[in-house]
Amino acid sequence: MGLVTLNGPKGRGLRQQTNVVTDIETQVKPYLDEAIHILKREDGVGLAAPQIGIPYAWYVDKLSVPYINPQIIESSDETSVFEGCLSVPERWYSTQRYGKITLRFTNLDGNEEILRFSGLSAWVAQHECDHLSGVLVCDHGERVYKGES
Repeated sequence: MGLVTLNGPKGRGLRQQTNVVTDIETQVKPYLDEAIHILKREDGVGLAAPQIGIPYAWYVDKLSVPYINPQIIESSDETSVFEGCLSVPERWYSTQRYGKITLRFTNLDGNEEILRFSGLSAWVAQHECDHLSGVLVCDHGERVYKGES
C-alpha cells in the first residue's frame, strides 16, 4: 500500500466509482491504520480509501475518524475555496464548495450517524466524497498554482 497519485502506476483507480462497504471487518479495519499513518505523514486533512488503492466507500479525516458509505444529504452556503489534494501533489485549485453540509454515514461500529459540518470540515467531506465517486479536484476546479513537481 501507499499513497496513490494521479500520475502514478495505480492512478487510474482514482477515477473509479467505489464499492459500497458491506463488511467493515474486511473492507475497512485492515486498512485504517495505514490510511491514518499516511494522512499524518503527509500532513493532510482527509484521505479516501481509493487514495491508498482500496476500492471501497470510506474516508478518514485529520482526527482519525472513519466515515463509511458517506452521503451528503443537505448542503447550503456555496462558496469559493482554495484546495489541494494529496493524490494531485503540488497543485492547488479554486473550487466551489458548500460551507455547510449534513453527512449520513456508518461509523466503525456499524451504526448509522448523521452529522452537520461547516467550514473546513464540510469542504473536506465534499472533497473525500468526490474521491469515492472517482472525481478529483482537478476535474472541477480551476488550477491556480503549480509547484515544482
